[in-house]
Parts: sequence; C-alpha cells; structure tokens
Amino acid sequence: MEGVAARSHRLTRLLQVSTDVAGDLDVSSVAQHIAETVPDVTDFQVASVTLRDGDQCRRIAAHGIDDRRIGMTTDAAQWDELVAERFRVGAMSYLIDVNETPQSRSWGQLPDRHEVPEAAESTENTWTQDHAMLLVLRDSHGRILGYLSVDAPQSGQLPDGDDVNALELLGHQAQAVLLNARLYQLAERQRTASETLRDVLEVVSASLELDEVLQRCCEAARAHSVGDRASIFLIEDGLLVGRMSLGVDDDALWERFRALDPIPLADAPAVSAALASDAPVVIEDLASSQLGERERDLFARFEARSAALYPLIASGQQVGVLAVDAFRRHARFPVDERGLIHQIARQAAMAIHQARLHADARDHAARVTELHELAKAMTESFDFNAIFERVSRAVRERTHSRTVTVFEVGDDEVRMLRSDLGDVAQHQLELPFRSFPRRGMIADLLDRIAAAGGLTVAVEDWPALREIVLPQTRSLLTAGHLPDGGMRVLLVAGSDDPERFGNSDVAFMRELTQLTALALRNARLYEEARYAAERDSLTGLKNRRVFWQELDWHLADLTDPIALAIIDVDDYKIVNDAHGHAVGDRVLQLVTDRIARSARHTDTLYRIGGDEFALVMPGSDRSAAKGVVERAAAAVQRSRTEIPLPTLSVGISAAPADGRHGDALFRAADAALYLAKRAGKGRTEVADSSPPTWARPGDR
Repeated sequence: MEGVAARSHRLTRLLQVSTDVAGDLDVSSVAQHIAETVPDVTDFQVASVTLRDGDQCRRIAAHGIDDRRIGMTTDAAQWDELVAERFRVGAMSYLIDVNETPQSRSWGQLPDRHEVPEAAESTENTWTQDHAMLLVLRDSHGRILGYLSVDAPQSGQLPDGDDVNALELLGHQAQAVLLNARLYQLAERQRTASETLRDVLEVVSASLELDEVLQRCCEAARAHSVGDRASIFLIEDGLLVGRMSLGVDDDALWERFRALDPIPLADAPAVSAALASDAPVVIEDLASSQLGERERDLFARFEARSAALYPLIASGQQVGVLAVDAFRRHARFPVDERGLIHQIARQAAMAIHQARLHADARDHAARVTELHELAKAMTESFDFNAIFERVSRAVRERTHSRTVTVFEVGDDEVRMLRSDLGDVAQHQLELPFRSFPRRGMIADLLDRIAAAGGLTVAVEDWPALREIVLPQTRSLLTAGHLPDGGMRVLLVAGSDDPERFGNSDVAFMRELTQLTALALRNARLYEEARYAAERDSLTGLKNRRVFWQELDWHLADLTDPIALAIIDVDDYKIVNDAHGHAVGDRVLQLVTDRIARSARHTDTLYRIGGDEFALVMPGSDRSAAKGVVERAAAAVQRSRTEIPLPTLSVGISAAPADGRHGDALFRAADAALYLAKRAGKGRTEVADSSPPTWARPGDR
C-alpha cells in the first residue's frame, strides 16, 4: 500500500504538471510534458502520447523509448480493438492482454514492448511483455482525441488501484491541456487557412487569363499539400482534358502532360465520384485502388503512388478536377490539408469559370468582329470565287485546318462548289469529294449536321467518309445552312489532327456558313441579273450594249487582226407577217444556232437588233471571216425544218485596215451590208476588195 508521503508527492507533482502546462498551447510540447511526468506519478517508466486524426493515429511524444519512433503512424482501427470493455480497469484506462486481441500478431508498437524487471517468483500479478496499458483521451463530446500508453512498471507488477487512480488523474489533466492545445491549433489552422484562401482568392482573381489562373491554382495547391504535383483537368464536351500541371521538373512534366489524350468522363470513375459527391477522393495506394483503366494508365505514366482528387464545381456546374499526387512515397493527405485544398479548389473553380466566361466573351467579340469584316467584304463583291478565298482564309487562320471546301447539297447528290486544298498538290484534280451521292451513312451525317447546325466529326467514326476525304484527313469541322427547312450549303474544314477543332470553332463555322450561303445566293442573283441585262432573252446571245463594250475592249490593245461581220436576216418582216411571231422567233433561233456552230470557239455572236446579228472574230482577216459566214448561211439553207429558211446578207470589215475604233469598224461593215442588200440579198460583201495592209510589229 502506498504511503502518505508517496501520495502527497504524486498530488504535488500532478498539481505542478497543471501549472507547468497551463500556458503551453503547443500540442507536441504539452504531450511531451505529460509523457515525462508518468514516471514521477506512477510505477511506469515508459510512456507515449498518440493523437488520432481521422482514420490514422500518430505518435507525437514519448519518454523512455527511442525518439526516432516519434511520428510513427498506425491505423485507428488497431487501437479500437484495444479499448474493449473486457480490458477496462478504470473510467478511462484499459489493461490489455495482447494475446487476447485480434491485432496481437501486429501489436508491434502500440505502445512498445519492453523488458521488465524479473520478479522473484512469477504470480498472477506479474507484469509481462504480453501486457499493455493505455488511457483513452476524449474531448468534451466524447470523441477520442488520442491515447496515453504506458509500459515497463518499475516494480514488475500489474498496476494497483493507486497507480490506476494516479494515471487517470494524469489522464484527465492530459485531456484538458491537449484539448486546449488542439483547439488553439485548430483555431490557428483555421486562421491560416482563411489567410491562405484570401491570398489564393486574390491571386486567382487578379487575372482573367485562363492559363494564368490555372497556373496560380496549381501553385496554391502544391504550396499547401504533402503531394509532389498538382494538375488541373477541365471538362470539355464530356472529356477530361489536361490543361495545367506543376511539379518537380516542370518543363519536362509539362511536355508529357500536354501530350495526354483526353479521357472520357465515363472512363474516369474516381473523378466522377469526386464530382458527384462534391468532396475529395483520396487514394493512398494507386496500385491497389479501384480505378478506371484510363485513370490507372494516367497515374502510372507519371509514376504516382498516391493521389487526392478535388472537384472543381462552380455555380452547380462541373468545371473539372484538381489532382494532387505524390510519387516519392505514399501520402496520406491529412484531414486538415484535405479541407484546405478543397476550399482552394472551390475558389479555383470560380476563378476558372470566370476566366472561361471572359475567354468566351472575348472569343465571341473577336468572332463577331471577324464576321462583320467578312460581311462587309461580301457586300463589296458579287464574285463568289473571291468571297470563298476570304472565307477559306478566315477558317484557316482561326482553326489551322488543312483544307476548306464548300458544297451544295441537293436532294440526291452533294456537289463541290469550291475547295482550298492548302498544301495538297493543286494538280490533284480527281478529288474524291468532287461529288458524291446523298445516301446511307452520308445522309445520316448530313441530317445530324442539319439538326445541330454544325459538328466536329472524327473520320474514324464514320467509315463512309474515308471514301470521300483526302487520305490524311482525320477530323472535320462542318456547318450547314438550312433555308426553308433543308440544308443547301455545307462548309467543311479538314485536318490531319483528330483533336483539332473545338466548340468555339463550331460556333464560328456555323455563323460563317450563313454568310457563305448568303454570298452564294447574292452571287447567283447578281449573275442572273447580269445575264438578263447582258443577254437577249430569245436567243441567249449577248446584246447590243455588251457588243459595243467588248468590241472596244478587243480594239483597245490591237496586236492581231480582228474581223467584224454584220449579219441581217433577209425578209424577216415578211416571215413574221405571213407566219406569225412564233415562227419568226424560231427562225431567229435557227439562224443563231447555225452561225454559232460555224464560228470558232474564240468568236462571239451578238444580237444587236430585231433581225440583225454581229459576229466578232479575233485573229481573222476579211477573207477568213467571209468563209465563216458563208458556211453559216449555207448551213441555214440545209436545215431540215418546217419553218421558212431565210437567206442571210452579210457585211464584213476588219481592223486595222477598215479602222482602229469600234464605230469606224462598224460603219465599214454596215456599208458592206448595204451593198449586199443592194446586190440582191443572200450575199456577203467586204468593206474593201483591196488586200489588207495589216502587218505584225517587227515584220516591216
């Protein structure tokens, strides 16, 4: 039985402990003081203090054992096995027989096994190496703070009631001072976390440039984590796309990181779990965890051992994931750290969301400006070829595509209108996409494009495309214009990069296609209007106004002789009066056809009056021109038709012999025509029967 003096010493020492640690708010210091006090107030010579942190326990102080074992971590589940009711010997103390615990084989270091003094005779009260004793330290809510473990009693005996009471008094003191220190530590961590979050918010909000925001977020995560690297994957079209990574050997890491292929979100169950729960997912051993194959390959590529995945969610929208991994060792990612990095991830998600909105707005503004400039250019020209060059240049500059093609989509066929092949050999005339039927898989794809307005298309997903694209093409950016409910114009950009095109490219292409379709429509309307203004509606020949313009153009740079024939249909009024205007129209059409067939492809026939035609023959003298018109007149007479076959009277002139200007040349030919009429019609006369004086420059 303990003496009065010994009890008094214990109480004095316990009071002194209270005084010594009352002002100490450092958890490790307080715990060490408690451990060192155990031999002063109890029979035990060895003591250690272990604190609980989530599902892990960490030794933070010890007395009487190797200091190198301070910091050792163990699973909390092992300690839970020890605090069984059958081992309880006091309100908070447990005397354990190791042989009776499921963890006996791995008891190892829970606290520590020590040699004990040999008793003269072993009794049932003798302390052995199979004994252990610990006190459970709890907070005011009954939650376990940690454990005070003791070992190696100096007497070699199991503790008696006085020892248990003394231990529990010390345990209560330990609870109080450790709780105060933990609360202070927690408050300090919260203050530090608040300051950190404030700093992070200031840093990531200081820029609206997405790449800079991503870099700042990774820097913040690395600075406050036990992990070695921090990486950000953003969700784009259902894919996880690696956008930023910082860690050891950043330059080499970045090169490897940006070479990663996007991962479908459906193939990333760990990431999906973090996003679905809006909570961190910690994987302490990546080698043995339940990961998707693509996730496992990703971590294996960077030799990661442990990882923590933090969801990036802003305004209810899943932005991506912040991944912190460790490759030097397995990391447990402490609970406090997880909370802090999770808060950093929330701030990062908002900053990334804002940067994306800013980038989208800036991209939209640039797109609108670019489209406005294109629209202006299109109003300045009705030449579709020139407009297509502007369209192709705009697509190339924005998307870095290899080829740009515009198609006209018919009910049964898709026909190429223009194509810019870029660096593909322009002599490659047998293009596979010059025209192709609209059926089967191609029809299905066109329907999808029509429904969406525009799509990015992976060639490998549409086998039918392989027959109608250039061999090296791996992806297409498509957009269609849908007037009156049906797609009529299709704009397509091709690339040999399967991941070349993104959502903003589709939006730009969709809007550009509308302008392209409008430009094509305007060009065709202009051509129709110009044709109507320049052509005779009955014969399709160019009219008198165009005749004078083109005759002057031919004579403006006179380097070769040029002949002009004025042709009149004899007695055309009689045909009209006798047979009607319908027959008269057919006569004119017959004459037009026979003259056009007799002329060369370089000659141009015009209708310059009711029954009067002009034939301009570059490179011909009067003799050659006479042969052409006489063949035409004979062809008219040989025609097999029920309508009257008229004769033709023709007057021919030639430049420069009969004049160097259009009006002079015309007067000479018209005078010759008058002679033909006076001579009895159905004849051809030339302006002058003398030989022409034409000579090429240098022949003189």
